[in-house]
Amino acid sequence: MIEEGVGTVATASQGEQSQEIVAETVNIKQSGAHSVKADTVYVAQGGILSAEADVIELDQGGIFWATGQTVTLSQGGVGVVVAEQAELHDTSVLLVAARQVSGEARILLDLKAGIAFGLAAGLAAGLVQALLGRK
Repeated sequence: MIEEGVGTVATASQGEQSQEIVAETVNIKQSGAHSVKADTVYVAQGGILSAEADVIELDQGGIFWATGQTVTLSQGGVGVVVAEQAELHDTSVLLVAARQVSGEARILLDLKAGIAFGLAAGLAAGLVQALLGRK
C-alpha cells in the first residue's frame, strides 16, 4: 500500500488504496487514491478523488475532480473536469469547464449552465433567507 509516494513514478495496482501520491508519473490500475498530483496520470479500472496533472488519462474508472491541461476520459464517470482540452469518449460528466471539448459524452452541466445554475441557486437562497428573516 502506498501511503505517500514522492518521486518519479508511483504505481498502485489491484486493490491498493493510497491517500496522497505526488510524482512525475502516476499509474493506477484496479486501485484508488485520495489525491494525486503529477505531470501525467494514467488510471485503468480505478478511481481518484482529486487528480491534478498536465495530462490525465482515464479508462473505465472514475475521478471526482480532474484538473489538467489535457484530460482524456474513456468509459468512465467524472464529477468535475477543469481543463484546457477535454477528450470524452462514452463518459458521464457532471460539470465540464474546458476551452475545447471533443468526443461523445453525457454532460450534465457545461460551464455556462453551471454558472447559470449557481446564480439561480444563490438568488433562491437569498430570497428564502430574506423571507425567513422578516417576522
